[in-house]
Amino acid sequence: MVAVSADAFSEKAMLEWSPLADLPDTLGRSGVFVGVHNNALIVAGGTNFPEPVWENDKQWYDDIYVLSQDGDRWQWHDGFSLPRPLGYGAVVSTPYGVLCMGGNDAEQIYDEVFLLSWDSVEKTIQRRQLPSLPRPCAYSAATRIGDVVYLAGGMSEEDLHTAMANFWSLDLSALDAPDVLEWKPLPPWPGPSRAFNLVAAQHNGHEYGVYVISGRRMSDSEDGRVEFLTDVYEFSP
Repeated sequence: MVAVSADAFSEKAMLEWSPLADLPDTLGRSGVFVGVHNNALIVAGGTNFPEPVWENDKQWYDDIYVLSQDGDRWQWHDGFSLPRPLGYGAVVSTPYGVLCMGGNDAEQIYDEVFLLSWDSVEKTIQRRQLPSLPRPCAYSAATRIGDVVYLAGGMSEEDLHTAMANFWSLDLSALDAPDVLEWKPLPPWPGPSRAFNLVAAQHNGHEYGVYVISGRRMSDSEDGRVEFLTDVYEFSP
């Protein structure tokens, strides 16, 4: 595990990577839900290929690891789990917990949404179910401006032909008002549908905006090849 510090300014570099404690799974994980809450790093679910890699199918996991700091020492906490093996969803760190959205397993794509929060006193993970996405979604990305989470792109089925032009928001300031808390559709970007895209929030000098960046889709050509996108779109809230 590696961390980057924005405080490490020097003539050579403004950012500096430093190693942390390695993930307990020595094989590593792909497609994990990763975020920070209460100064702890939460790593949930994900996939890998057990060794020997070429002789085994991909495995999905339901375990949750939490990395916290005690003085100068970093320590992993385990023994927590998701309700099911899950990976390749969107994830955003929030003041309320790590928001996990959608994802898949070996059988299907899900629309479920939940918060994972770290109790630093009891050293436990709490899970809170939130309103589901408007439709199943995996291989998407999300970001946050204030209390509002924005999710864009993704696939509704295990086929890149189902890549979407979806753009949804969820206002977490309504967490304690379940009759108001819901995902809202927003105008899609003026470009092709996509999955495996990036989403980021950035100040443009005037205001914070949401940026939908790159991704991939099935092209409209007769050969049906995968199209890797390079376009960028800005949404002004």
